[in-house]
Amino acid sequence: MKHKIQFREWLGTPPEEKYGFSEKPKINFHPEHDDEPMETLKISKILDELAALGSINSKPPNRLFENVMDYGELTNKMQVVISPYGSLKIILRKNTTTLEGFLTPACHYIIPLINDYNHPSDGINILEIKYAHKINELLQKMDQRGMLAAKQSYEGLKELVLQMAQQVRQNHPKVMRFREVTESDKNNYTISFDYAGSGVEAPSANRAEQFDIHLNYGSTTGLVRCWGNEILSPTKQHLWYVQPSEWDEYFSPYQKNSEIVSSISAALSTY
Repeated sequence: MKHKIQFREWLGTPPEEKYGFSEKPKINFHPEHDDEPMETLKISKILDELAALGSINSKPPNRLFENVMDYGELTNKMQVVISPYGSLKIILRKNTTTLEGFLTPACHYIIPLINDYNHPSDGINILEIKYAHKINELLQKMDQRGMLAAKQSYEGLKELVLQMAQQVRQNHPKVMRFREVTESDKNNYTISFDYAGSGVEAPSANRAEQFDIHLNYGSTTGLVRCWGNEILSPTKQHLWYVQPSEWDEYFSPYQKNSEIVSSISAALSTY
């Protein structure tokens, strides 16, 4: 015959007997990581490691700011910038000269950054080291190719735009939907995206209506310029306010289309 336990008797039993636990559950945790279960990628560690790798063909590293490092001067200058705008990305630029004779940093590569990752088991900043070595490899490549100049005329912008549209149509943030490519004139094109539903809520409490990638060939600069920006409206209206650029980069028309397309695709992926 099963013993019937009285309520007062049940109330006084230990929790492990009351709820069926034979022993306390074991919880594995690392006290040193308890406050931050994900470790933020350390920008300064990337540039520290990059500086430790030394000069690029006799051009010593010069740390300008926490997120900026230069190699060389004037027409030979290369620059590494870890951009704080939008999501983190590494931008590698090298100086070129416009048709008017002004020095302008031209973008060669954009590398998206993984902002959070699990704690390395051995305590070494492995991902920062990998990024630093990748940057060093690309800087060596940039230095060997020499300066890419501006161009007096450029008839290849439309082809570049179509290649870029094909790439970003296949690879873009999931919240976006490819919309169209528009031509203002032979030197100005726009690749447009809208958003799923009726737009998405922006951090400013406005609604994101559209995202545009602009490509322009400047007849006075002799360079290709590309920038991307949101268009927002107040939540209950459609007023289409143009927002500051998420990126704004110059390229040489002598660069391969694939290099320009890859850079802008990477910039869009960090949005």
